[in-house]
Amino acid sequence: MAENDVFLVRCQFRTHARLWTINQHYRDADGQSDGTAAVDLQDAWTLTNTPMALSEMGVETTFEGVYVLKVTGGAALPALDKYASTPGSVQSDTLPPNCAVVVSLGSSDPLLIRPGRLYVGGIPKSGVDGGNLSAAYLATFTTDWAKIAGDTLVGSGGSWVPTILRTITGEDKLDPPIAINVESVRIKPILYSQRRRNSRQRGTSPAL
Repeated sequence: MAENDVFLVRCQFRTHARLWTINQHYRDADGQSDGTAAVDLQDAWTLTNTPMALSEMGVETTFEGVYVLKVTGGAALPALDKYASTPGSVQSDTLPPNCAVVVSLGSSDPLLIRPGRLYVGGIPKSGVDGGNLSAAYLATFTTDWAKIAGDTLVGSGGSWVPTILRTITGEDKLDPPIAINVESVRIKPILYSQRRRNSRQRGTSPAL
């Protein structure tokens, strides 16, 4: 165990019978035991963030589980919690998960080239106006996801600080990467439909 070791939280959701994930990195601010740290972060994320996340998604979207593993500072026991749910079918009032809201994570670190990004799916059609997020939905979404993406989680064993991993300095690859604290969260009203083509992601406004 070591203070400032970094853990990855991988949360899985199901929308339109398809699974999709949100990946966040957290820094262990207190140097918890490697045997219990992942479980502590898992419990803190589930208890604090799951209700807010689901409140901004269509009612048919389900929280499938959360997986936590250590990514810097050596080995540690991972944590996995799965929830049973019915796969369901395509819903008429929720957009497919490839139509996502981009939550950008920012920092004042001058060496950070790329900001962190979360792609949040399960968006209800009632929150969309002309291909973009409606003003009313954007307001509640911004409030909740600014907390999910930027607030420190407090578990039973200590505190977890949201971070962005900086993997390079100049042209040099960092091993291990450096954890940069998330200092700002930005949500644009544009709704992105992501398609992979020639290893590139392109943003388009989906047809509703």
